[in-house]
Amino acid sequence: MPTENRITLTPDTPVRYLKGVGPKTAERFEKLGIVTLADLLCHYPRKYIDFTKPYSIAEAPADTECVVKAEVFAKPGGRILPGGRRMERITAGDDVSGLEITWFNNPYAAQKLEIGQEYYFQGIVTGGMLRRQMVNPLVRTAEQVQAAPFEAVYPQTEGLSSSAIAKCVRQLLPHAELLPRCRRRCAANTACLPRPKPCGPSTALPPKKKPLRPGGGSSMKSFWCCSWASAA
Repeated sequence: MPTENRITLTPDTPVRYLKGVGPKTAERFEKLGIVTLADLLCHYPRKYIDFTKPYSIAEAPADTECVVKAEVFAKPGGRILPGGRRMERITAGDDVSGLEITWFNNPYAAQKLEIGQEYYFQGIVTGGMLRRQMVNPLVRTAEQVQAAPFEAVYPQTEGLSSSAIAKCVRQLLPHAELLPRCRRRCAANTACLPRPKPCGPSTALPPKKKPLRPGGGSSMKSFWCCSWASAA
């Protein structure tokens, strides 16, 4: 954070002082009601993606967000579609079924994948049992899943993705002194803790000692709050 030596970070410090947040990004944050670091810390995820229990391709529920584990079999390459959009496609699979994965206007997504390697793909599976498909999925390696098995999905706006918001939030974790005031502010206004939306077959954090169902996104508001409390 290049400005740390000159500026003391407080809950009221504007988000533009975070690394990588320029004037345009700050304007996009403002569209979400985020002006200060306290606003950012109170911008809670709307859901979490659980990468720890992926589906096999055949068992993945149709037309539902879920996580599928598959090996990359082939990378045919991209092509330009009518209208100028670029399409990238790979073929993946497991011991039973195949999965056709497509990205639009994102050539790097396919280029970074290696043939013969297994990945976790999160998205909506469509098609029948003989030809299953997924478009624009999130992709994680086994190492990434081991390091961060749950991924927060934040309310976002055009030009400001959930991953970009998460990156900014991670910058604040070493500055735990910002958190107590933010927690008190949020406690006074429970509306700042939105009800998370379901993702996949698991729609809520299960009761204690009950295992998570595979491949879904968990509603983990209590987990998130406890994480901030322990950080402080």
